[in-house]
Amino acid sequence: STIHSVLLVAETLLADESEQPSVKRNVLIAATVYATFTNLRFIASMKMYPKEPSQSVYASRSQFLASSSIGDERLDPFETHPPSQEVDVDHLMKHYFSSLVFNMFPYYPSPGKNPQTEYYAPLIWTDPILFNVTLQLSAFHLEKLYGRGNEQSTRLQAESIRLLRERVENNPETCSCDQTISAVAGLTAIEHAKGNMRMVQMHMDGLNRMIIVRGGLNAIRKSNAMVANIVFCMFIAADEAFPTLDLESQQETPGWYLESLPLVEQREYLDLEDCGVASEFASVMKGIRLLAQCYQTADDTDSAEHYLSVLSFLCSSMQRIVSLPPPQSEDVDVYHVTEACRSAMVVHVFSQWCGHQPDPSIMVSAAQHNLKSHLKQLLGPGANNPLFLWLLSAGAVAAVGAPERAWFVGHLAAIVDDLGIQSWVEIRDQLKRVIWHEHQDEDSHKRVWEDLEALERQS
Repeated sequence: STIHSVLLVAETLLADESEQPSVKRNVLIAATVYATFTNLRFIASMKMYPKEPSQSVYASRSQFLASSSIGDERLDPFETHPPSQEVDVDHLMKHYFSSLVFNMFPYYPSPGKNPQTEYYAPLIWTDPILFNVTLQLSAFHLEKLYGRGNEQSTRLQAESIRLLRERVENNPETCSCDQTISAVAGLTAIEHAKGNMRMVQMHMDGLNRMIIVRGGLNAIRKSNAMVANIVFCMFIAADEAFPTLDLESQQETPGWYLESLPLVEQREYLDLEDCGVASEFASVMKGIRLLAQCYQTADDTDSAEHYLSVLSFLCSSMQRIVSLPPPQSEDVDVYHVTEACRSAMVVHVFSQWCGHQPDPSIMVSAAQHNLKSHLKQLLGPGANNPLFLWLLSAGAVAAVGAPERAWFVGHLAAIVDDLGIQSWVEIRDQLKRVIWHEHQDEDSHKRVWEDLEALERQS
């Protein structure tokens, strides 16, 4: 293979005593970087769409794991990675890049577009703490996957904490760098998966302080947006309040957003402010509305940079949704409508992320109850706000399998009757006037309509 050829040339030059040491060093670095990142891209291609992977994807992964020739091809053949006492470093890193790197967000790009491989992996290979935490994440996942004891992850955890303490004591200037922040987020994710909430809280307090020192998550987005997205996921999973610093700055507008605006302006969307949504919230919702229209899957982007821009816009928008203070209005309905929208946005977006790690189910569950609570203040005879249709539908979708499903569907039935809606197509057209992500929403909302039809048959 090309990798083998590169490594063979490198070994030949390194063995040549006539070559200068500086030349040998450059050859070593170049060969290692090429081999490592070629392997990373190959491994990243093994699992493109974790929700419904095709048989060919499963076959590729099986062939990769079963093939001795590929399995013997090391990610870092010259071992330039940070030092580790673990003997199976290569196995742990291959597991991370073939499995865990696909388990944070519900939609992943096709090979060559994964921003975690492009923008996050280089930090792992160059930072001792983040490298060790990544080994720990992989070991912990493998132990859970195969029901093994936790000896290796416990050993790696002790080493991660030792390295972190050493950095705090000896290199305080690097305590809030991207690598250290990522490492603490990784440690938090492991404790969250264990259910060790006291340790989660301790790590989140430290993470919060580091982000404040950096000037907020928006500042981190400028240095490495993928790091900011990963930290964002940890705040969502822990149901923790974000530092308020980011509310003091304007959300950045990516180029694709401005290019797509004319598409949205041509469509008949519901005026959110006319429906009682506070203007700051309505503005953020309009941005997510545009994103949902323009990007159905990761293949709608053309590069890892493009995909990262879309993902970062979603994360920063949702951070703003959950962080904005309650609206100040003399009209109590504005308060309840806006807070219902805040909760509905959480369940609409993050219900799709439940089951991924770190898991946001706690926040989604709390938002579902908050949505119900605010809607109770608004629903009743004569409640004719067209936004209620979307709010109730979002709640019903998120409550699948839960007793709250019947509450949302029952109230939705009354609104549907008041609006004279007779078919699935009619209700779908109304939902599309608020926020609609075709790839995500079509099937789940259609099942809600089927529940409505079943309810009507019983009455």
